[in-house]
Amino acid sequence: MSRPAGVAVLIGLLAVGLVWAAVGATRPHDPIRIRSEADLHAENGVVSGSGTAEDPYRISGWAIDVRSGIGIEVRGVSGHLVIEGCVLTGSPRGTTGILLAAAPRTRIVGCALSGVDTGIFLYQGDGAVVLGNAMTGCRRGIEGSEADGIRIEGNRIEDCAQDGVFLWRCDDAWLVDNVVLRCDDGLYLDSCHRDTLSGNRVGGADHAIFLWDCFDCAVTGNTVRGCELGLALVHTSEGNRVFGNAVIDAVRRATCDRAENAWDDGYPGGGNFWGDETVEDRHSGVAQDEPGADGIADTPMVIPFEGIDRYPLAAPPDGADEGP
Repeated sequence: MSRPAGVAVLIGLLAVGLVWAAVGATRPHDPIRIRSEADLHAENGVVSGSGTAEDPYRISGWAIDVRSGIGIEVRGVSGHLVIEGCVLTGSPRGTTGILLAAAPRTRIVGCALSGVDTGIFLYQGDGAVVLGNAMTGCRRGIEGSEADGIRIEGNRIEDCAQDGVFLWRCDDAWLVDNVVLRCDDGLYLDSCHRDTLSGNRVGGADHAIFLWDCFDCAVTGNTVRGCELGLALVHTSEGNRVFGNAVIDAVRRATCDRAENAWDDGYPGGGNFWGDETVEDRHSGVAQDEPGADGIADTPMVIPFEGIDRYPLAAPPDGADEGP
């Protein structure tokens, strides 16, 4: 089921605090280009560090105007690097706020990005971390391509013309406790395997959580509110497990074109809350034929076109009423 509400709230507050700290303490800097370890020096915005896990290189506290190209570009860096507290603004015409390519030990923490085409782009950077950043008014907030084991956590993404988060061929990724508001697509995964989507909050999207050709992913404890389509598993997506989510005020709650997906966690774990608080819960048991309420709706939820939630929740999971 969903994680305790206080954990998600705490992570959200920490993320907001990190971003506000960034906004209040930045100094102007030209776009930064790092193409190898040799480029990690003060002229390229590195303020401290030696590249070890205990003492990572730090690019910190810069305000960068991305009028064209890329604001912070990091390629081919194997050492530990933290990009933190930076503010990047710019034009939506082909610009990228922060690009990581083959930089697996890099963390992007507490940065604010607005107006660029793509906020953060992760390319073949297995294990990179994107934590507590804010993206506003981009075409796409966060994009990952062929980057396995990445972690995208506690970010706030608003008013993106296309995707809040888009991942392509990113296996074993973690998308946790992000807030995505008023984007065309909230969380869109294409050709991803074994990804975990947990504790995210998506509001005002055409497609909230959309998995295309994805296998063996876990979608648990997320809240979707006021979206055109809530949850989707389509185009050969199989082996995915979807439970403990709340889909509220959706025009279409879910869709699935393969029967080889699980829309509940069995009994008594239960399935998802589908926004109907008038469902009956008079019975209990695996077959829902025993007397007494158990928090499971008495009637299964049919998922168009090839799915069924056998044990839909009779009430929202903990924390689902808090937003987005």
